[in-house]
Amino acid sequence: MTYFISEAGKGLIEDAAKYCRQYVDSVSASWDRGERHPSQAVAKMQELGYPMLTLPEELGGLGITPVDVAAVLERIAYADAGLAVSLAGNALAVKAVMMAGNQAQKEEVAKILAEGGIGAFCLTESQAGSDAFNIQSKALPEEEGDGYVLNGTKLFVTNGSIADFYCVAVLEGEAELPSLFLIRKGTEGLKIGAEEEKMGLRSCSTSSIILDNCHVGADALLDKENHTRDADLPENRLELTGTRAIMGALIEGRLWISAVAAGVAQRALDEAVAYAKERIQFDQPIAEQQATRMKLAEMKIKTEAIRTLSGRGLKLMEQGEDFEEAASIAKAFAAEAVLDVTNKAMEIFGGYGYTKAYPVEKLMRDARAFSIVEGTTEVQKLVIASMLLKRKEW
Repeated sequence: MTYFISEAGKGLIEDAAKYCRQYVDSVSASWDRGERHPSQAVAKMQELGYPMLTLPEELGGLGITPVDVAAVLERIAYADAGLAVSLAGNALAVKAVMMAGNQAQKEEVAKILAEGGIGAFCLTESQAGSDAFNIQSKALPEEEGDGYVLNGTKLFVTNGSIADFYCVAVLEGEAELPSLFLIRKGTEGLKIGAEEEKMGLRSCSTSSIILDNCHVGADALLDKENHTRDADLPENRLELTGTRAIMGALIEGRLWISAVAAGVAQRALDEAVAYAKERIQFDQPIAEQQATRMKLAEMKIKTEAIRTLSGRGLKLMEQGEDFEEAASIAKAFAAEAVLDVTNKAMEIFGGYGYTKAYPVEKLMRDARAFSIVEGTTEVQKLVIASMLLKRKEW
C-alpha cells in the first residue's frame, strides 16, 4: 500500500511510528506476559484521535482515504497487533452507527470519539458466531414509557471493558432480524464481564457484555424513524436497517483486519531478516544459505500479496463500489498468509523462535487469531464461492 498513501496519510504514519516508539515498543512484550497493563498506551492512542480514523470528515474525521487508515493500522500492528485490533473493533461500531444512525446519533458518537472515547461492536453470542444472525438477545418495550429493556449476553467483545459506547445487536420485540442499539458506558443494566485470557492479542480488551434489564430510551434504537422493512433489496430479502449496517460493518472490518495482518507479517519478516544476517552456522550467516533465502523470499511475496489484495478492496471502498468479494478474498488470504509468514520466521530462528527471548512466538500467537476474527476463513471462502457461482458474466 506504500505507493498509494496520500500526503496526509504519510504524516499520520510518521505520527503512528513515533507513538509506537514512545509508548509501545519497549513494553509490548510485558503486556503479553501480563506483567503490565497497556492502559497508558491505550489512553494515549485515544488522546491522539486514532479511534476517529474512520469517522467521516463532516463529523470531525481526518478526511483520509481507506488506504491511509489501513496503513496506520498496519504500522500500529507492526508494534503490537492487539492495539490495532482494538482500533479495528472500534471501526466496526463507528461504521454501524454511520450506516444505521440518524444525524443526532452520529453526532453523539462523533462527540464521544472527539473527547477521546472508543467504541465496541457487540454481535457474537453463544449461538451466534459464524451464524451471525442467530441472536437471542431481546429488546422489549418498557411497560411504562417509550424506551426499551434489553436482556442478553454478548461474547468476545473487542474493547468490552474500555469502551465509552456500545453498538449492540438485539432482536426488537418479535422481529426475526436484529436491530442495533447505541448504549453509553454506565447505562443501568449494562454489565462488563471478566477479561478473556487469550492465546494472543493480549493488549486488546476482550470481554463479555451482559444486558441485565438494561433500560435505554427510544433514541437508543438506531435510525428509529427509518426502522421499516425494505422490500426492494436484491432477491426480495426483507431486511431491517440495523441488519444492513451489521453486514456493512463486518464486510469493512475484513479489510481492517487484513491490514493488521500485514503489519504482523512485516514485523515477522523484518525480525527474520535481521536474525538471518547475524546468526552464524558453518562459518557463515544463515542468510547465505539457500534454504533460508527461499523462506525469506516466500515471506516477502506473501506479505506484499496481503497488501495488494487489501489495497484492491480498499480502493473499491473508496470509490463507492461493491467490495464484499474483494474484502473476503483479502481476509481469507491474509489469515492464511500471515500464519505461514510467522511460522517461517520461527523456523529461521530455530530453537530461539520457540522461546520468549525473541518476539516471533508472540507474532505467531497473534497471527492465529486472524482466521477467526471478523468471520472465519471458511466463511470467507463460502462468501467468495457463492458470489462466484452467482456471477452471470465476466
